[in-house]
Amino acid sequence: MSDDKRIMEEYRGPSRQYPTIERKYFIRIFAGLMIILLGVVGQQITVELSETTVLVQGPDPGAGPSEVSSGIDVTRTGGMLAMLVGSVFNLRAITQYRDEYGEIKEIEKRPEMLFILGGLILTIAAIGIAGSLII
Repeated sequence: MSDDKRIMEEYRGPSRQYPTIERKYFIRIFAGLMIILLGVVGQQITVELSETTVLVQGPDPGAGPSEVSSGIDVTRTGGMLAMLVGSVFNLRAITQYRDEYGEIKEIEKRPEMLFILGGLILTIAAIGIAGSLII
């Protein structure tokens, strides 16, 4: 067997693969949390806009302007949809992390379940806080 073939059989990929896998995992979890946060912010903006009034000039110029409500209806659909999308995004990030880490598990030992548990706790806490603010 030549040296080239032996080297290729021994080489299983770049060393220290876990930092890139963990970095991608944390970026995905952060992106899911940002989606949930944007849903909460959008919901709060909608609530504030629904409570505002607008001054409109009436038909009689001498009577002055009259107050009219903004006419914006408050629905929880946008906020709930953002919570759903963000939580699915985070659960997908967790499954991708398990798949990617499963390939290098024998070579590089890391606290896999600690990272998964952290991601689940962050996701559940974000859904709980967002749900209390939206509803």
